[in-house]
Parts: sequence; structure tokens; C-alpha cells
Amino acid sequence: MRAIAPAWKDRVRFEKIDTEEHPAVADAYQVHKLPTLILFRGGQPVDRYEGLLSGQDLDMRLRANMMK
Repeated sequence: MRAIAPAWKDRVRFEKIDTEEHPAVADAYQVHKLPTLILFRGGQPVDRYEGLLSGQDLDMRLRANMMK
């Protein structure tokens, strides 16, 4: 994420949640595996991925969701 964040800084906000400190957030979004990526648009989840993503795969997912 750190590698591609600068390229997306004006279009995407990246947030990291510690699920041990915020279990209610993990429960609300049914986070059972780490890492879990949830993309939101307008406050609503629009895409989700559990497991590691390469920078290239993350970039592709962001691009695909920006076009929707």
C-alpha cells in the first residue's frame, strides 16, 4: 500500500484499523482474516479482498473501482 499511496493521494484515502483495538469495526464489516481490504464509495463498501495484494493488484482494483 505504501508503494502506490502517493500515486492515489488526491483520489483515495487509505486507512488502517487495528482490529484488536477496534473489534466493533471488525465485527461490523465481518473482518475475519488479515489483511482485509475494503473499498468504500460514498460511505458504502463496493469491493473487498482478503489476503495480501501486490501493489500492482491493488492498483488494478482501485482503477477498476474508480471507473464504476
